[in-house]
Amino acid sequence: IHAEAQRQQIETFSAFARSRLPKASQPDADSVTGLATPVAVDQRRMGTNPRSTVGTASEIAPLQRMLFSRCGSDSGLTAADFSFNGSGACESCQGLGTVTELQLEKMVDTARSLNGGALLHYHFTNQ
Repeated sequence: IHAEAQRQQIETFSAFARSRLPKASQPDADSVTGLATPVAVDQRRMGTNPRSTVGTASEIAPLQRMLFSRCGSDSGLTAADFSFNGSGACESCQGLGTVTELQLEKMVDTARSLNGGALLHYHFTNQ
């Protein structure tokens, strides 16, 4: 029953959103009516972009950003300020949720020359 309710709900999404969601087959029944909107929550990624969320797939995210910008306590913010792309993205992680930093001391031994083995990364060692 959940699968059919989900399939019927996905049919109401735009073609863009439907193309990024899993395909569901028709049930082995002549007719299924009166189903409520299904809700299933898990932690699997919906696409290849780590910034994909339920809000982006359901296309409600732009409406949420507009709501936050117009009803929030700071009226100087725009909808873009609530986006994880562009001006609303975290400056550290660029909206991805993780930060990758290079630890230079693990890559280069500044006390050695290049010929003396200054590059510590495994691609440059003889091990």
